[in-house]
Amino acid sequence: MNTWVKVILFGIISGLIWSLIIGGLNAKEDSIFVFTAGVITGVAISLVLKVPLTKSSWKRTLVFGLISLPLGSFVYWTLFYFLTELVKNEFSNAPFEPIYLGAYFALMSVLCGFCYFPLSVITTFALKKTIGSGVKSAI
Repeated sequence: MNTWVKVILFGIISGLIWSLIIGGLNAKEDSIFVFTAGVITGVAISLVLKVPLTKSSWKRTLVFGLISLPLGSFVYWTLFYFLTELVKNEFSNAPFEPIYLGAYFALMSVLCGFCYFPLSVITTFALKKTIGSGVKSAI
């Protein structure tokens, strides 16, 4: 299987898993937005990390894992805002509100979400293993 396909599949799966973590914080009527934003974020972050993780050492992989939490949080919450506003057709007059929301949650993920950093690092090491594995997949 092509490495890019593996990265996209990894992004979909990891995005769904991270959405389950976030999904407990939202009402059930927003769950489609939670999972859609999670999948898009998982694929986007996985694709962004693919090239730097290909030849990185474990120390750099650790750093990328730490950086991926606020980056993923920013992308997720910005997308979540856009998706909910697009479907509900209730855009606010503040054009930068999604950016502010994403930046706020990225900052909160660093300040208050320290318990998620190990999960972020583990996910990044799993992505590195997926990228670097020469084993043929059964999929």
